[in-house]
Amino acid sequence: MGELFQAAFMTANLFYTILLIIVFIYWLTVFIGVLDLGSFDFDVDTDVDVDIDADVDTDTDVDAEGGLNPALAFLAFFNLGKVPFMIFLSFLSLFLWVGSLLGNYYLGDKIPMFVFAWVVPNLLLSLSLTKFCTAPLKSLFEDEENEFKTNQDIIGRIGMATLQIDDERISQLSIPNQHGSPLLVRAKATEGKEVLKGYQALVIHYEEEGNYFLVEPFID
Repeated sequence: MGELFQAAFMTANLFYTILLIIVFIYWLTVFIGVLDLGSFDFDVDTDVDVDIDADVDTDTDVDAEGGLNPALAFLAFFNLGKVPFMIFLSFLSLFLWVGSLLGNYYLGDKIPMFVFAWVVPNLLLSLSLTKFCTAPLKSLFEDEENEFKTNQDIIGRIGMATLQIDDERISQLSIPNQHGSPLLVRAKATEGKEVLKGYQALVIHYEEEGNYFLVEPFID
C-alpha cells in the first residue's frame, strides 16, 4: 500500500491522481446530498441514439461554417453525452490513473521521455475502456433525457437560433427538452427568410437529403 501511495504521487502520475481525488470528492458530495448526479452534466452527442436521422446535438458542436466540431464528435463516439458527464469522467479518470501507474512502472525507465510519449496512448486506451464500460449505461438515461424519438417529434417545435439562420447555409437551432439540456439541430431557413441569433423559429420540415430541418421565424 505504501508503494502504491508513493507511486500515485510521483510527478509522472500526480495529475491523474489529483483528477481522481476530485472525482472522489464529487461522489462524496453526491452521497451526502450536497450535489446531485446532474450538477455538472452537459451533452455533446452528435447523434441522438434513437431513430432520428438528423444530427441532433445538446451542445454547441456546429462551428461558424455550419460544420460539426470534430473534437466534440470524437468525444461523443466514446459516449460522452450519452451518459452523465460525471459518470463518463469517473471511468475515464480511473483508467487514466491506472494506465499511468502501470505504464510508468513497467516502461518508465526503458523509454526516453516516457511520461510525454505515454499521454496519447494512455488517453486513447482509457477512452476505449470508458466507452466499453459506459455502453451498458446508455439505455438508463436515453428515455429520461431525450423526448425526441423521431424526426417528426421535432417538426412543429419552437426553438431559439444559437447562430443566425438563413436559407444559404446550415446553422443551428436550440430546442427545449423537458428532460434535460436543450437539443441542438442542424437548421436552414425557408427561401428568403432568416432568423437572427437569439430569436425564435418554428421547425416546419425535415430535409432528408441534406440532413437538416427547415425553419421559419416565429413571433409569439
